[in-house]
Amino acid sequence: MVKTPLTRSSKLILIDGLPGSGKSTTAQYLAMQLQRNGFEARWFYETESDHPIYTELADGQDTHEFVETTLAKWRSFARRAGGSDVVTILESSIFQCTVEELLLANAERDEIKEFVHSVQAVVGHLKPILIYLYQDDVELALREICRKRGADWQDWFVDEITTKPFARSENLTGFGGLVAFYRICRGLTDELFAEFDCLKIGVETSGGDWRDRRRKILNFLSVPFKGDDPKPESYLRSFVGTYVTVEGAPRYGTTKHEVKLEDGSLFVYNLWLRKSRLIPKDQNVFSIEASCCDLIFEPDGSGSPERVTVGGSTMGGFENRVLVRAH
Repeated sequence: MVKTPLTRSSKLILIDGLPGSGKSTTAQYLAMQLQRNGFEARWFYETESDHPIYTELADGQDTHEFVETTLAKWRSFARRAGGSDVVTILESSIFQCTVEELLLANAERDEIKEFVHSVQAVVGHLKPILIYLYQDDVELALREICRKRGADWQDWFVDEITTKPFARSENLTGFGGLVAFYRICRGLTDELFAEFDCLKIGVETSGGDWRDRRRKILNFLSVPFKGDDPKPESYLRSFVGTYVTVEGAPRYGTTKHEVKLEDGSLFVYNLWLRKSRLIPKDQNVFSIEASCCDLIFEPDGSGSPERVTVGGSTMGGFENRVLVRAH
């Protein structure tokens, strides 16, 4: 295998941006493309239980303590990654799950910037590559992610942001307050992206064709595109049907899910997002797009899928769900 110029030395790819900018979809896609090109690549969803960096900033926690704890994780990760051949892909780790959390906790801007600059120094020997996904219209981007995830999720999201110290101090309320916060956050992350000293690319992700954006990123990385192995329509059609959750009820949303075949691909409705593509992974196993979880279909005696287990990496209990086909 001949390694490409950028991935020859880089062991860390950072993907970041505001919610709904396409981070998870891009990170998963990039990990698959690297693997298909013979690389060892590991993508971590932003809140996986075994995530090497993710640290939750508890309400009322001292921001200095959070910064020191998170920096310690970065140092530990950087030591391990430096001795490994694996290309690690981290989404949300440099901006969303740290800068955003510190801003919400009313941390000083200088403290936030100093933290990001410290991370850059810690991982410098890994030759990091930063992919920054942004959308020119912040309000439109937030409306779209709320539409995809539903009204219950939107209510949770608005409450999650507008009850934090920064939002209260700025009197940010309702959906308008959510938009106002992310405009402020976007301004800060734009500055930090400009200051980050590494190979980097910014990609605007509003509307349009994601295939063009993905090819742009692959070209930037000098990684050849390799498509999915085509699956017979008769095989894919065997999974089509209605499935009902019988174990692991969702935090919000419905317990009834449709699997449909559209334009040669399977999609599941109202399980992860309102509509999620299923990516073939193994016999009777599909990865859920933008998720670190898989759908594992278990056939009955006739070979027809009757029971589905949500497996893969852990993410807050979602992986423990069990569905059965409705008759």
